[in-house]
Formats: sequence, C-alpha cells, structure tokens
Amino acid sequence: MSTPTVLLSGTSNPSLAAAVASALNTSLGAIEITRFIDNECRVYITEEIKGKDVFILQSLSAVADQHLVELCLIGQAAKSLGSQRVTAVIPWMGYSKQDKAFRRGEAVSAQLVAKVIEVAGFDAVMTCELHSENVVPFFRMPVTELSTHELFRSSLEGSHPSRLETVDDFGKGFSPDFAIDDGKRRGDAGIKKGFGRHVTHGDYKGFTPLSGVKPF
Repeated sequence: MSTPTVLLSGTSNPSLAAAVASALNTSLGAIEITRFIDNECRVYITEEIKGKDVFILQSLSAVADQHLVELCLIGQAAKSLGSQRVTAVIPWMGYSKQDKAFRRGEAVSAQLVAKVIEVAGFDAVMTCELHSENVVPFFRMPVTELSTHELFRSSLEGSHPSRLETVDDFGKGFSPDFAIDDGKRRGDAGIKKGFGRHVTHGDYKGFTPLSGVKPF
C-alpha cells in the first residue's frame, strides 16, 4: 500500500502551487501562514499529516531569504506533526549562484542554504535547473533536479516563428540558429566593478529576443 501524500504551499507562488495541485487532481493541504508586525513569520499546519509523505512547494525567489525561512518553518512543523517523509519542492533554488567564494571573504551561500534546509528536517529536495552542478553535493540528502528544456522548447516552437534565437543553457536542443550569452559577475577574471557584464556571441539581427525569465 502506498503512503498517503499531502501537498503544502508556502507564499512564494500560490498560483503555481494551485496549478500543480490541479494537475495532480488533488487539493492543497490546510496551512496558515501569518506575519507579525515586524514581518516575523508564523506557520500553523492544520492538515492531518501524521504518517504521510509531505511535499512543500516553495521557491526561493524574491524575497529569497524570507521565503527560505518560511520554507524551513513549514518543514520543521511538518516533522513535528509526525509526517513520514518531508520533501522540499523548490522550483527556483535561490542562492545557487553563490556556489563558491569568488573573492576572499565571500560566503559560500549555496552550501549554507543546503545545511539550513537539512537542519529544518527535510528528507529530500526536488528542484529545477540549478545554476551549477556544484550545488548538489552540498545537500546530504537525495536531490532530484528536473529539466524544463524540452517543455520550454516545445512551447516556444509552437508559438514563435520557425527561426528562433536562444541564449544561455536554454540553447541546448535548439537548431539551426543560436546565440550564446556569456555572463560574467564581479569577481570573475577582468570584472572588478558593478555586478558584471554580458557578452552575446552570434548573429541575431532581425530576430525577436526572448529574455527576462522570471523565477518560479
């Protein structure tokens, strides 16, 4: 007999959580998330989750640190109620860009975030399109990384002209025309001021650029 499951949602993207629940033909578990006047988060799970597999959907998108704390509070509360297994479903893994110290004195934020999620009581993590493969070893628990490349490609090919320009990793699987966006950040070789720069290689004259992908 399979273990009953419950899907809970934080406040980072309630519309996405509702869409996922609908696709799974289920409903979101009951949870109250409120804030005190100083913006301190308070979590109260009213759903019966004892002995169940609990999935908590929460992106670490803006405001990333606020959503991280909220995720951890929900995870800790779920564990305290006797859930059998708690999985963090994090479509957008904030802090994954900071997977190493680019300058002496910088924190390896991705590593610390992984430890915080572990200490909160999570048993596993599901995420999408990590910024770097270096992030996975920071977690001392199973990590499932999902790819959206095929979904993204099929969606674009069905709604845009036959010739399509893409940049960065989303370019994988597209042909015959492509462009490469070479992103650099402050601290990389030759980048000393500001947050960084982007250099695009490739002939994209006459194309409609697709950019500005918003975190989940």
